[in-house]
Amino acid sequence: MREFLMKKVIEIQDLMFQYPTSPNEDAFTLHVKSWSLGTNEKAVLHGPSGCGKSTLLNLISGSLAHQEGTLNVLGESRNATSESQRRAHRISNIGFVFQDFPLIEYLSVLENVVLPYRINPVLTLEEKTKQRARELLKQLGLHGKYNRKPKALSQGERQRVAVARSMITNPKLILADEPTGSLDLETAKEIFDILKKQINSNRLIIFATHNRFFANKSDCLL
Repeated sequence: MREFLMKKVIEIQDLMFQYPTSPNEDAFTLHVKSWSLGTNEKAVLHGPSGCGKSTLLNLISGSLAHQEGTLNVLGESRNATSESQRRAHRISNIGFVFQDFPLIEYLSVLENVVLPYRINPVLTLEEKTKQRARELLKQLGLHGKYNRKPKALSQGERQRVAVARSMITNPKLILADEPTGSLDLETAKEIFDILKKQINSNRLIIFATHNRFFANKSDCLL
């Protein structure tokens, strides 16, 4: 475990999760003995496919519930919350970036960025949110492409839209699951650097990757 001086965002002790399996399947068990992370940091989960990186991200986000141990995220104990409480906490506090950056093809770039406000009833879409989306896209080099459809964008541009969408709710925690896995190395480096720039005194980013190049650039490695 690596200790940080700043306020802890994630605290894990003897975390245990096992996938339900049929008698004909091998059991998958994830065990994290101890891990602690603070704000203003970038951490990397590094390992081959199938080792449990995505599972741990889903446990941290509250999409999955662990069976044993202690998991605290942004001051909330995952041991003492219901599925609905975890979902509300996730919507309000966590942003996601995925490898396949699933954009809605019939929506414009701007509409894709503000999508969380259209599908989550706990969020209210206002004009200032749309303006923030435009500012984020401009920062990411997509000025003037707000009204384009995803099919008119390059792979790197599509991932930038996904990054903007992950940032639109001002999340305190960003979970990036193989965000550069389908990109060429130079574009992947650009996306990695863009995500690093989103780190500030109130935010933590966790990357899951099988790429050692990005793992070596982390503040904390698991």
